[in-house]
Amino acid sequence: MEIVEIFKALSDESRLRIINILKEKKMCVCDIENILELPQANVSRHLSRLKSVGLIKSEKKSQWVYFWINE
Repeated sequence: MEIVEIFKALSDESRLRIINILKEKKMCVCDIENILELPQANVSRHLSRLKSVGLIKSEKKSQWVYFWINE
């Protein structure tokens, strides 16, 4: 992935906060939205952007999707 795209993805404060949260542990969307006090749709959009540039990974377990930092 191009470094420019990574920096663009990190240029948003909410996405930086998500990265900071995910440094600690794997989390589901519902946990992230509660911590950030943002609507689920916004959190999902930010997570999608971070995933598209390869900064995070995800795994679906039942009805929950968990996210973590891509090492």
